[in-house]
Amino acid sequence: MTVENIRSVLVLLAVLTGAGAVYLLTGRLLRPRPHKGMADFLFPRLAGEKKRKPAEAAVGSEEYKVRLVFSRWGLDVSGRERPALWGLRLGLMGTAAGATLLMGLPPAFAGIAAVAGWFISGEMVEGKWRETQQKVEEELPTFLSRLSGMVETTQNIPQAVETVAMTMDAKSPLRAWLEGRLLAQMTAVGRRALDDLLPEAYAVSPSLGIAVFEIGRLWDVGGAGFADAFKLAAENQANVQRGRVVVAAKASSARGTVKLMIGTLIFTIWMMMSSPSLSSVTRDPLVQLMYIIGGVWMLYGYRFMNNRIDEAIS
Repeated sequence: MTVENIRSVLVLLAVLTGAGAVYLLTGRLLRPRPHKGMADFLFPRLAGEKKRKPAEAAVGSEEYKVRLVFSRWGLDVSGRERPALWGLRLGLMGTAAGATLLMGLPPAFAGIAAVAGWFISGEMVEGKWRETQQKVEEELPTFLSRLSGMVETTQNIPQAVETVAMTMDAKSPLRAWLEGRLLAQMTAVGRRALDDLLPEAYAVSPSLGIAVFEIGRLWDVGGAGFADAFKLAAENQANVQRGRVVVAAKASSARGTVKLMIGTLIFTIWMMMSSPSLSSVTRDPLVQLMYIIGGVWMLYGYRFMNNRIDEAIS
């Protein structure tokens, strides 16, 4: 079997893989469902729903992140997270491998492309969760500032939180969590809701967890004196949070730079493979093996760097 025949077979397999992934997503996952807004999908209200809904996923779990990434396309995969994730993986792997073969690169590079597709699917899931966390942290200083002013005029903590939440952007992830989780639980069980939701708040953001703890202390103690103390603590936390937002922006810029470097390297390899004078060298099995090792190492390095950045800013 010639190299061209092998390439044709691999292209066909890549296309079939992508088609199978699309079938999974459209045939099994995308059954007609009532339309949900972003806030209702991320943090469904605990009361007032007459229809049965899938079990809630723990905030920060893999199921939760998969639901989150598919919600950007308006898709609700609740209860079918694993097939949805595998459909995304196979689709990206098949697309990446097929594109590599159609570009005329040797079949060995299709393996690197498939591995890259797997990494890209994971980055999409983690990236959407990271984006949500960053948006929550960007909105926290405003929320804390407004809440510290509101508690000076009312001792009703749920009412103060609800009033401030209503002043935030309707598409705000923080408002979605406040209305869909915190206020709903406070209405159902009262003060205990703040203790019950504290681990969940920390999972979204450590700063949100601290804010929920401070609100709980304000509810316990109350009074004008503690309201003043809460205002001072909220201002200090808001200042710290603004610094975290700046750090997160720098981290996002660093990730973008690495992605640009990877893209430049891939383009350079493709140009070398397309050059008549260099194609014979780059098609040498030993050279291709070195490319494969380098590509896998590059993908691992990107994942490792992402984890270190997340640990540094958490």
